[in-house]
Amino acid sequence: MEAIKTIERLKYNLTLGPGYEGYSAMVEAINLSTEELDKVCTWRDKDYTRIRVYDTESVEALITCWPPESRSPIHDYELQQGWIKVLSGTLELEYFNMSDGKATLYGNRSISKGQYVYLNDGMGFHRFINSSRENAVALHLYCDKILKWNEFNEADGSINEVEVGCHIELDK
Repeated sequence: MEAIKTIERLKYNLTLGPGYEGYSAMVEAINLSTEELDKVCTWRDKDYTRIRVYDTESVEALITCWPPESRSPIHDYELQQGWIKVLSGTLELEYFNMSDGKATLYGNRSISKGQYVYLNDGMGFHRFINSSRENAVALHLYCDKILKWNEFNEADGSINEVEVGCHIELDK
């Protein structure tokens, strides 16, 4: 597949569907430049930003901007699937077993610029962390679109269903 170098090209390719090679090949082809990312990235102090760049009933693409020490909540994908590609920096992905109001870490991996992972609920609860001193940016492609997920509350050990949205929507 030809390299996807702009947000506009990504959106166009998503309108065509997964093609014969599937979404993994599309995610692999994404190679957005720093200049292209600077057009869309918005940074929040100590919290990650979710920027929706493509949205249909079945597919959603987000750019996420991760300042140093930011982290997502521990969550699942509510029976959906996603591909996450790091476009700059490095993110840590942690996997958890849930039992008796506790989240027990059972694995983790580092994902650097150009690498991607595939996640589904068979992999259970997880969270992303930017544990570095530099900003990180990632693309999240969800198919089927994730409207809600289950989120672990670290303070009280409960698991709550949460509607998932974004902080910024492009083209709206």
